[in-house]
Amino acid sequence: MGKGIKIYINLLLIILALTLCAYLFFVWYGMENAPKYFILIPLLYLIDGYPLSRMIGKQAEKGERASVKKLMLMRLVRIIGSLIILVLGIVLDKEHMLAFAALFVIFYVVYLIFETIVMKNSQLSNKTKEV
Repeated sequence: MGKGIKIYINLLLIILALTLCAYLFFVWYGMENAPKYFILIPLLYLIDGYPLSRMIGKQAEKGERASVKKLMLMRLVRIIGSLIILVLGIVLDKEHMLAFAALFVIFYVVYLIFETIVMKNSQLSNKTKEV
């Protein structure tokens, strides 16, 4: 199994665990308080995580570093996609906008931590190969 696939499986497990925790919270707190379009949040990060894991996998196979242009383009696409999903979720379900925004921020922070760790580890493994 390639490094990119392992990274995506880790992301999948993290997003699945967060989604399950959010679901259990709303079962306990009351499903009437759950945002209608909550599923858009985990889908955004699963879709966004695929190019990241694919790029890191290709980078590991070639033994090269990722292009800064590609990394910044990926981040730009994620930021624009995140803003679109956040605005859509708030506009389409004004009754639960606070819950949607809070869940969105939680997923966003967890994904940023995941992405930072993945990028740091990919750069460290390349530096040790060069020495």
